Amino acid sequence: MINTGFNGRPTSCAADVGRYKVYDHCRTNLSLSYSDLILSTRTMTSLNSVKTLSSSRSLSRWLALLSWILVASLHLTLLGFDLVRDYPRILTVCEGPLGMFGGCDQLAVSAAEVAVLASWGMSLQHYAISMLFLVVLGQLIYLSLGLLILWQQGMNRLGLTVSLALIVITFSMYSGGDEFGSIHPNLFVPGLVAGLIGPIIMVTFIYLMPNGRFFPRWAYIPWLCSVLLLFPLILLNVVFSLPNWANSLANAAGVGSVLLGIAMQMYRYVKEANSVERQQTKWAIFGVVVLAATVLLWVPVFGGVLSIPSGRARLLANISTWTLIYLGQYFLPIAITIAILRYKLWNIDVIINRTLVYGGLTLVVVLIYTLTVGGLSLFFQTAGSLPISLIATALIAIAFQPARERLQRSVNRFMFGQRDDPYAVLSHLSH
Repeated sequence: MINTGFNGRPTSCAADVGRYKVYDHCRTNLSLSYSDLILSTRTMTSLNSVKTLSSSRSLSRWLALLSWILVASLHLTLLGFDLVRDYPRILTVCEGPLGMFGGCDQLAVSAAEVAVLASWGMSLQHYAISMLFLVVLGQLIYLSLGLLILWQQGMNRLGLTVSLALIVITFSMYSGGDEFGSIHPNLFVPGLVAGLIGPIIMVTFIYLMPNGRFFPRWAYIPWLCSVLLLFPLILLNVVFSLPNWANSLANAAGVGSVLLGIAMQMYRYVKEANSVERQQTKWAIFGVVVLAATVLLWVPVFGGVLSIPSGRARLLANISTWTLIYLGQYFLPIAITIAILRYKLWNIDVIINRTLVYGGLTLVVVLIYTLTVGGLSLFFQTAGSLPISLIATALIAIAFQPARERLQRSVNRFMFGQRDDPYAVLSHLSH
């Protein structure tokens, strides 16, 4: 190494051994140069590692986005095929029992309902288009809000899962379990794949809300058990025509998986969630409850549980129930979107509070009236008695206000704890 001496001429370190200052100066330069070399090497290695890691993450994100596009496109395409297939089925006048299990399309009507439509100035085509329009509108709402969430949240687990769950839920609710091979043989395998993926995505969404990770850490175990249970049941249900007990088992497994996921959400709500995440969880669960209520509406009308007279009554039941079902389904994506995007500006504690109070109050009123009328009618061996109905009405009027106040206190204590009773808090602090 060449250095500059006191006179400005280049000198080597070996030649300046006798000059202690120059020697010390050279030794320092050598040490610094060696340290700089080590530091530069380490910096280059770190930079290369960062570039490699960044490239790997970028590739993973693009692969995830490509998978998202493929799954979403698959479900949207198959839903379109199913709607095209169902339109002529609805136009076919059903000669047997109406409903899902009567051999006709679930929305099909008989000649009596066609006559009622004609008296209203409507054709069967108008009826079919209006009923299927609700499905298309629902899918457009789900798709729009799903894309909004993906854009807002980015390509993380939460954004990908929630947005995809929103997009596939219409297919799962309307076309889930359908055999697409009857449309075209080449659609059998895609229909089978979509029927398997949809429920798994929805169950995964329940476990990952609201922050995109499992909690507690072992929550992936019940999630995996749910997936492993749903997979063969859905596969068998689509490929083969299962007996009634097997269908009941598959439905029970699906309901159990959802309830288990909700139980994990409640555990997260109590143990880990902060105030913001609790608001998100409340919105999500509220939307799921409304969606479940729409399924309960479907069962008595289109599932064949109720025996509805033909004609005007059946037509009104079909139209009103189908409209309520999809109005309820429209609420779920809106609730989830508010939970993720606008949770700081909204507070649904009051909505949930009033829903629980007046829902419970309605149940109490129905129970009082049913038990009173049924019990007294059985005791006096009479039916349709006006005095008995008046007695039940009087009991309801007397019990209404006390029951409302008690339910209000119970719901407040459940939702807010001791915050609802400041005197109890002060008394607890004084002790």
